[in-house]
Amino acid sequence: MVCKKCGHALGSKDAICPNCGALMSREQLDIRKEMNKGKNPYLERIYNIKQKNKEYNNDDPTNTNNTAYAIFIVICILVLAIIIAAILLR
Repeated sequence: MVCKKCGHALGSKDAICPNCGALMSREQLDIRKEMNKGKNPYLERIYNIKQKNKEYNNDDPTNTNNTAYAIFIVICILVLAIIIAAILLR
């Protein structure tokens, strides 16, 4: 296997790239786990940490706070309206 970040060849027991320090991708960990059949506790630990991080972070890019953006835009428009009104009423 090779590192998806730098392309460096990974050893059979490597979960972290010795060249750039990047963790293996989830797909690579799945393949490695299948190859080792759970014989490497270190890889199992890395796999479990990545699984928990994915559940915690919810890597869904559509998960944004649209309400905060809407409030920010409304405040900007109000501030601009006040500035324009102050300039016109001089």
